[in-house]
Parts: sequence; C-alpha cells; structure tokens
Amino acid sequence: MAEARNAGANKRKPRLGARRSLQSRTSAESTPSGESRPKYNHSRSTEQRAAAQSAGRLLRPDCGGVSPPLPRRARNQICCKRHPLLFSRNQGTELTIQIGVNGHSMFASGAYRQINDEDVFKTLAAHKLKRYRLTIPLAADTDPWAATRFTSIVGLAANYGVTLEPVLALPLMWGDKTDAGKYPAGDAAAIYSQGYNRTLAFVRQFASSVGDWELGNEINLTVRDANGSPLFGKGWTSAEFAAYPSMVDFANLLRGMSDAIEQVRRDTGRNLRRIVGTTSTMFGYIDFMKANGVKVDVLGYHYYEHAGVNPTNYWGGVRPNFNLFTKLSSYGVPVAINEMNGAEIYDSTFVNTSTSASMSACNSNLDAMLARFSQYSFIEWIDLYELIDEPDKTGPDGRFGLMFNLSTPKPLVSTVDKYTGGPQ
Repeated sequence: MAEARNAGANKRKPRLGARRSLQSRTSAESTPSGESRPKYNHSRSTEQRAAAQSAGRLLRPDCGGVSPPLPRRARNQICCKRHPLLFSRNQGTELTIQIGVNGHSMFASGAYRQINDEDVFKTLAAHKLKRYRLTIPLAADTDPWAATRFTSIVGLAANYGVTLEPVLALPLMWGDKTDAGKYPAGDAAAIYSQGYNRTLAFVRQFASSVGDWELGNEINLTVRDANGSPLFGKGWTSAEFAAYPSMVDFANLLRGMSDAIEQVRRDTGRNLRRIVGTTSTMFGYIDFMKANGVKVDVLGYHYYEHAGVNPTNYWGGVRPNFNLFTKLSSYGVPVAINEMNGAEIYDSTFVNTSTSASMSACNSNLDAMLARFSQYSFIEWIDLYELIDEPDKTGPDGRFGLMFNLSTPKPLVSTVDKYTGGPQ
C-alpha cells in the first residue's frame, strides 16, 4: 500500500505489493522558510488572547485574532474558523480533521483474514478512528466474492460509525489489458471499457453507503527511469509521465473509472468523490491524469518521514526544496494524507518491540507529524498506515502496524488516542 524511495545516498529499492513513501531530505534541514500563511489578519488584543486561552483554545502564532462565535460542536476545537488546530481536553489533544487507518480486510489471505472483521471495527471505534482505507481487487475471479464480502464490511462500518475509503484495483494494475479476455483487443478503447464498466457496476451497488472512491494506489511508482528506479526527486511535470506508454494506458483506465463515478453521481444525485493520489515529488502524475480527463475531487498523498524532516522545506530532487503544504493546497481540492507513519520503521536498526529506543523515536516522530499536518484546513483527513502488523510479510513491510495484533497495541496507539480522543 505504500512506497519506498530514494533517500539521497541511501537508495531503497521499491518492493512490490506494499511500497512505502520515504521522502528524501538534505543532510541539513534548515529552519522553515516561506511557509504558507493563511490570510486572517484581524487584530488580536491581550484581552482577546486571554479570553481564548481561558476558553481552552490554542491560538496559532501566526493567527491575527479570535474568530467569531463557533457552533457548539466546534467550541474549544479551533483557533479560528480559518485555522483548525489542536485543542486540549481531558488531558488529551484532539484534531478537528478526521484520523483513520489503513487495513487489508478485502485481501484473500494474510494477517487481516486471520482476525474477525467485527473485531477490526470494534478496535477502530474504541480508538475513535473514523476512516478505514482498504483495497478492493476487482477481476473476473474476484467479482462475486468481492461484492459479498464488501457488503458485510459496509454493514459493520455503518454499525460502528466508520467511513470506508475503498481503493479500486482493476486488472490493468497487474498487467491485464484485456480483462481476462473480455476486451480482447487490449487497446485504448478496451482499457477504457475495463475501467468504466468494472467501476460503474461496483460503485453503483454501494453508492448509498460509500462516498469516497480512490482510483488505484501509487500508480505513479510504476514508471521507471533509465536506471530502473521510480521518479523520486523527479516527475514534476505531466510530460515526464506522458512519455511512457504504460501511463497512457493508465490514463485511459482512470478516465473510464472517473467517468463511471460521474455517471453514478448523475444517476443517484449523491456527492461521490474521486481520490487520485501521488507520492514524493511526482505531482506531474496528477497533472497528467487531469489533462487526460480524469477528475480529481480529493488529492491523496503518502507521507513517510524520519524525525526532523521539514515539510515546509521539503526535498525537491531536481528542483529546489519546496513547501509541501503550499504545493498540496495549490490544486484547490481537499487533501487526504491517506498513508502516514514514521520512516524509522524502514531502518535496519529498527527494533519492533514496545520498549525499544527506535520504537520510541518513531512514536515521537508520529506525534510531531500529526501535530504539524493537522494545522492545515485543506487537509481533510489523515489515514495512518496501518492497523496491525503483517508478519507474513518480510522486512519492514511486516511491521508498520499501530498494533502488533488487535490484542497488543504498540505505543503508537496511545499517541493516536491523544489526537482522536481515544482511551488515555
């Protein structure tokens, strides 16, 4: 579900299946510069500051003042209407954005198939994790199973107040242009039909229960440069992706998926949203898809970093360092950081035990990430990667869980609880 990437001199080869985003950084991280500032400039008097602090609200240092009266549900939760922020309550720190988690409950094997689905949703509810992102493979040999299984998951999500965030995976994503011979030509029209018809049938079936649909996962990483590596530090422009025939195929597929969701929107009147995501510096992938008729209602982004990486002075590779938040907000749509965790988990020295120094470092880093990313109102939600460890996977991919298993949390869970309002 995630990516690995070229970290300066430390080059990591992306792994198939679960690849994690590990953004490169310079050897010396400088003080934040050029950070985007919201446009609120109303004056803030000493009396106003004191009143806000006595009410429990935390003011951003760069906020000009105190907002107009807030609705009851938002009291003490934000600095002002422009700036969703952290607030202290009952010894905890909650966020006004939603926090969710990734999992693999729709896979036919692995750690998630060895646990009870309802126990997954009980765990999410107990820790007030409001979203669950999961991949749904749609192919000739999975169609009946996928629909039946997802129907059960939809019911559990509704019972426990969890928003589902399906990632649709179609045959082209594992190399099948013909959809098991259904479209034998395997040409542009065939690939579009694969995307349109598969998406139309599935989304229509669940449109009344699921609003957000992601069009594939980390497709941008399938492009390789002359050295056989993904375009880490590159991929800034649409032209870089247009140069690859495989990306033209994917554009046809995603346009079919996008058009199908648009059709269901028109048919049902529901506000269904299409999520298209990228990683690292590869924003040209988003631009390329948009130029080819793919609608982007929510921009997805994956963020895995070590402590000390500054997202307002982020590694730009072939370009100068840049402000990640400014770039994300420039698309003018809500943003989902739909994979996030500490990159310490990648380190060969990482010890996956509750009391290890490396676990403590990762936990502290995750705390800082949640605090930082929550400050931006255009970020609608954050999905942590992932709910439980997957010991059937080798190397770092098996140890990204917030919990060792559903009965044994890692310290990361307590950090997340601090932000969601879960048990302290």
